[in-house]
Amino acid sequence: MSNRLSEILDDTFKGLKEAGVIGDITCNGNDWAYADELKTHSETGEKLSDQWRSPTSLFNPLKEEFPFTLDAAADDDNHLCPAYYTYENSGLEADWASYHEFVFVNPPYSQSAKWVKKASEEAAKGCCVVMILNWAPNTGYWHEYIWEPEYD
Repeated sequence: MSNRLSEILDDTFKGLKEAGVIGDITCNGNDWAYADELKTHSETGEKLSDQWRSPTSLFNPLKEEFPFTLDAAADDDNHLCPAYYTYENSGLEADWASYHEFVFVNPPYSQSAKWVKKASEEAAKGCCVVMILNWAPNTGYWHEYIWEPEYD
């Protein structure tokens, strides 16, 4: 991880913790882990969906480092880039790398495996993909696509 990216993450996570959005954060080498799960907030008590906007306090510093042109998993109300894919025009089926050098993805966590696989495929074609994911190193997709990708 670059020093600049590490600084961005440090500052962003500190701000999110102070705002009460996340719990304690630890860093083990280059691997970020959350001691607590992301806290959910719902005034109605209804189950929250997979679709929610990424905090701008996290997105904006990342955008300074990575000039994103595509939000690959968004909707008409929560996209953070001018170009974006929605559920209806699925980013899972689109070609990211041919049109976008820097891609931001905050996927529906219930479908993380599909999105991580897609991100790995697009990264292998040459685009830079930055994803927001739950820490799940015990999953098969984590080992196959994050820790040990097979790029030619």
